[in-house]
Amino acid sequence: MRPPKTSRVAALAARIRRWLASPRVLVLLPLLAFLLGLPSLAGGLALDDLLLREHLDDATRGVTSLYDFGGPAEVVERRASGAFPWWTADDLQVRFFRPLTAATLAVDGYGAPWWMHLHSVLWFVLLVFVVGRAYRTLAADHGARPWIAGLALLLFAIDDAHAASVGWIAARHGLIGAVFGVLALLAHHHWRARGWTAGVVAGPGALALGLLASESALACLGYLAAYALVLERAGGWRTRMRTLVPYALVVVAWYAAHRALGHGAQGCGMYVDPAADPLVFAVSALLHVPLLLMAQLGLPAVVELLVFVPGALVPAAFLAWFGLLVCASIVRPLLRSCAVARFWALGMVLAALPLGGTLPADRHLLLVGVGACGLVAATIAALCEEVRARRMIRLLAWIWLVLHGIFAVLLIVPRMLGPAAMQRTIAEAVSALPDPSDRRPIVLVQAPGDVFTLYAPAIRGAGGLHVLYAGVGAVELERRDPSSLVLRPAGGWLAAPGDRIFRAGRPMHPGDAIVLPEFVMTVLEVASDGRPAVALLRADSPLDAGALRWMAWADGKPTPLELPRVGQSRTLAPASWRFD
Repeated sequence: MRPPKTSRVAALAARIRRWLASPRVLVLLPLLAFLLGLPSLAGGLALDDLLLREHLDDATRGVTSLYDFGGPAEVVERRASGAFPWWTADDLQVRFFRPLTAATLAVDGYGAPWWMHLHSVLWFVLLVFVVGRAYRTLAADHGARPWIAGLALLLFAIDDAHAASVGWIAARHGLIGAVFGVLALLAHHHWRARGWTAGVVAGPGALALGLLASESALACLGYLAAYALVLERAGGWRTRMRTLVPYALVVVAWYAAHRALGHGAQGCGMYVDPAADPLVFAVSALLHVPLLLMAQLGLPAVVELLVFVPGALVPAAFLAWFGLLVCASIVRPLLRSCAVARFWALGMVLAALPLGGTLPADRHLLLVGVGACGLVAATIAALCEEVRARRMIRLLAWIWLVLHGIFAVLLIVPRMLGPAAMQRTIAEAVSALPDPSDRRPIVLVQAPGDVFTLYAPAIRGAGGLHVLYAGVGAVELERRDPSSLVLRPAGGWLAAPGDRIFRAGRPMHPGDAIVLPEFVMTVLEVASDGRPAVALLRADSPLDAGALRWMAWADGKPTPLELPRVGQSRTLAPASWRFD
């Protein structure tokens, strides 16, 4: 007689739990991560990879300046060539202090792209291993079930939110920083819970190495603080806070060196320096942190696209706050009963705080995902071990099981190749431009976003391309006289946060003029926040005399443009990408 179906399902679930509780997961799941990462080897160089390769080929740059972009002299030079658009802030500068990651890129920078991708995959394998050690060690020392630690590691290994960090060479810094961040947490735990006195040095040392790889390693401070608040067993609050002093000293020393060497970001909408602009950082964090957390707990790709939709970020942040509060209320009984789950949840939230100055993107979620997968695994465990679990927590467990299990497996490889797909899309559009052998400057009236303006010169291998407007608005062109053209984009310039790569927090004023070799751009009107709303292009000769090649965006690529006649105007449809 065959056993009942429910008995067979229960037996299968028990076998799965035994497998997840086995130490073998520390070998098999990193191996799974390696296999999942192999498709990235076909990705080639994409987007920022091309910029880094340019820097590697530049003999005047050292390893420590590999992640340097902008600066007054470079802005003037590249704005004149068209590599930077006319609205670029005069003080635009993005200089990241990532010498450890830069050294790894310098080592393999002249190798084949597949090797560079393999190098990144190996860092991801190492990250999965050390994260697994953290899950199992904390579970063993704080009374959590070991199979839940194994489930958390499985969810982390297949999480599609981490795909871009693995498939994009330029994002390797996040992988390296996360490896050392988790090692810092492990060393701290061994010091505080197991009496390993070397941990008082090893933990801050690992944090220091993480910060030399990526500023995103600051996120591990969230877990160290959560450890002191939730898992620390010795003394009162003062004693708990004193355990964090060595890490605070490391951060202070790192930031002092960071500033002394001239690193940081200014004039760029992608990053906000919390020390230079604390108020702007606080406002950004209120919007970005909930979106980052919901990206990790929900659908990452949806959140990442919001930054390119004008006006979408604020309402999306309010919805994210609401979603987080709902999730918190549902898992509250679990957090009250399980210290490890409480630690991972609090660590996840605190880890997201240092990332509040960056636009929400998947590549920032590696360390946030460590706590998120721990929380999600503990919630899913309610389906197996809490027969009388509340209906809402079981519903949330099923939702997370589908999102982080089924959907993640289906999406991880396509999303890992996402940068390569975007690279092909931009390259296809660039191929529609005139050959660089025709040395006449190209004036592209519109492009779908700053990313085309940023990467087109590197893909094309030549300058002489001037983009007048980047965004998703329709553009009205008015020809006042033979040598001038007025542009009125719907919504103005810099309407979407994702289109503020070259300028942010730098208001413009009517009459501001940018002198370029081929023409002068003058701001005629500005929006209430100082963004250009109407601009005038004026050249020394008639615009249609043949000195300039005029193009607009249609059908996913640049196409020749017939300018309106003098005294007339025309409106160009919004520019959009074409993904094949």
